[in-house]
Amino acid sequence: MEDLFKSSAIVMEDGFVFMDVTDKAKEVFSSGLFELYVLHGDDSESLIESYADINDALEYGLKIAIEVGHLK
Repeated sequence: MEDLFKSSAIVMEDGFVFMDVTDKAKEVFSSGLFELYVLHGDDSESLIESYADINDALEYGLKIAIEVGHLK
């Protein structure tokens, strides 16, 4: 399980960690359990509010992730 997290962890410049769920984004979004974020190349993120947002991110090759938290 730890290897799975390490392979899907994305650490931002400020030390905040996201988990990459790009391959399962639509499933995660439909569950409503987590907020999803598009991670942009400039180290910013934006909240996904619709399936159109997911499709746009996928079209542009951007990562889609859920929040994990700050590194200690």
